[in-house]
Amino acid sequence: MTAIFPYHVHVIRAFMDKCDEILIPELNYEGQLANLIGHLHRKDVVRLNRVTGMPMPASIILEKIRML
Repeated sequence: MTAIFPYHVHVIRAFMDKCDEILIPELNYEGQLANLIGHLHRKDVVRLNRVTGMPMPASIILEKIRML
């Protein structure tokens, strides 16, 4: 299992406090990072999950941002 620790809670929380929406694109089905970030910071996040086995095109992320 790979983890993103040390997890810089204060840095991430300070960034999230400045944001109206938090979009987390992930190349997996469950959205593990979105679950972790949302849970630790008690803030809703917008998920963009894809399970295609291919890199996510920037155009997909941009389209989702425009929808917010």
